[in-house]
Amino acid sequence: MKEPSPSKESSVDELPELEPADDDAAEAPVVVVAQTAEPEDLDALPELLPVQEPGEEDLDALPELLPVQEPGEDSLDALPELMPVQEPGEDNLDALPELEVVDEPDEPPDAEGPIEAGSFRRIYETRLRDMTRDARIEGAHKATGDLLCAYCLDAEPAVIMAVLENAEVGLKHARLIAEHHLNPVGLDAMGRRAEFLRDATVRRLLLRNIQAPGTLLRHALAPQSLHQVFRTNMGHDNSERARRVARDVLRDKFMRTSAEDRVGLILKTEGRCLTLLVGVTFDQKMTALLCSRTYQSTLLVQSLARFPALPPNLINALFRQQLVQRSPQLKKLLLQHKNCPGQHKR
Repeated sequence: MKEPSPSKESSVDELPELEPADDDAAEAPVVVVAQTAEPEDLDALPELLPVQEPGEEDLDALPELLPVQEPGEDSLDALPELMPVQEPGEDNLDALPELEVVDEPDEPPDAEGPIEAGSFRRIYETRLRDMTRDARIEGAHKATGDLLCAYCLDAEPAVIMAVLENAEVGLKHARLIAEHHLNPVGLDAMGRRAEFLRDATVRRLLLRNIQAPGTLLRHALAPQSLHQVFRTNMGHDNSERARRVARDVLRDKFMRTSAEDRVGLILKTEGRCLTLLVGVTFDQKMTALLCSRTYQSTLLVQSLARFPALPPNLINALFRQQLVQRSPQLKKLLLQHKNCPGQHKR
């Protein structure tokens, strides 16, 4: 039983003799050991890792590239500095709906008017009141500075005319005359100067002056929009004459202006302007514009329902509004209108 073992050893010894192709038979066993010694190959793998470690070092080097992006972030931080360029645009957009406020440029001279008028009044009382009429007229032609302003408080129309002929006269003097002079002749003489009547403060002061003549008030209201004229009629600081003239001007402007402007006035005032327009009718284009709208204001519908000249087509359009369908009171108002179509009364 011991003979087979030598035969196996001899076969093993023959294996290295098959590899002399490498011309070095002594190294063959080394090759066999290299194939069988797998742990040594695994130990050799860490020697290859440094090839990847530089890659990790490259990844570690990436933060060094971040400063290249940080200036970009700084540039992004700089963007808010560009925002103020848009903010004024937003302010301008907030100013657009206020284009109608043409008569509201309250200027500092107007705000300081009462204080200056008091000092000018003292000058007038101490230096001018006791002078004769002719002397005051002559002095008004030549006066300058505060003395000329004091002449603006004179109650004599001839003195005011002399002030207006003075080469030094300006808006400051026109505002004093519009506020304090109480003679229609002197006020009308001031109103003949177009550059004075274009001033919003002069117009506002004339509307408050109880002695301003109707023709002058018409000239003052002529360049204003429908909504501005309506506000003049509603202004409690304005004189009764000014409100009466404003109603007439509003009716004249309403009948001559475009349908879009008329509808705009009704919508902007929620129909309150209709109480001043009794006797005025709606044309087809204006009616069509009003019929095409969706109404959300109860006050507007009530104002339209109370307007005597409301067209039947507009009444039909109002009945179709959800606001009216949900409100029995609005339905009742429309049913009581004299132009309400019979189909709604059945």
